[in-house]
Amino acid sequence: MSTEKLTIGATTWVKTQREHHSFYRPEGDISAQNMFFEASGNGRTYYAHKQSKRTCWALPDLLAEKGGKQGDILSGDCVYKKILHPNNPAIEIYYAKGKEPRDKNNLWVKHQSPCGKAYFSNKGTGRTMWHLPFEPEEKEPPEPTES
Repeated sequence: MSTEKLTIGATTWVKTQREHHSFYRPEGDISAQNMFFEASGNGRTYYAHKQSKRTCWALPDLLAEKGGKQGDILSGDCVYKKILHPNNPAIEIYYAKGKEPRDKNNLWVKHQSPCGKAYFSNKGTGRTMWHLPFEPEEKEPPEPTES
């Protein structure tokens, strides 16, 4: 299995080659909803969307279409904006677009594992994941109180 990267607009696509077929996903996105397979017909390469079966001649700039920019991460339908830690700019922090960045439940810190793989942690919820959630974290509704 080999991988290579291709940038189109704000979206960085990661191409993965497996035996006789290739597929592309936006960098950081492991969901199948943004996956395209590479195919060829009549001497031209085209791309087929895994879920909708829609075909196109070029990979779209999904991140820009969803309101993101270079450096943001697309995870499913959710765009995560990147901000830098105020005391240590080497620390990357992500929050879901449209959510409040000051709410610690919406903040995900990017880390590097000893083997070099990126993972994300959320201090507000205590969750650690290899990818950002496909949907933003929602606060639990408060328990009803008796009057």
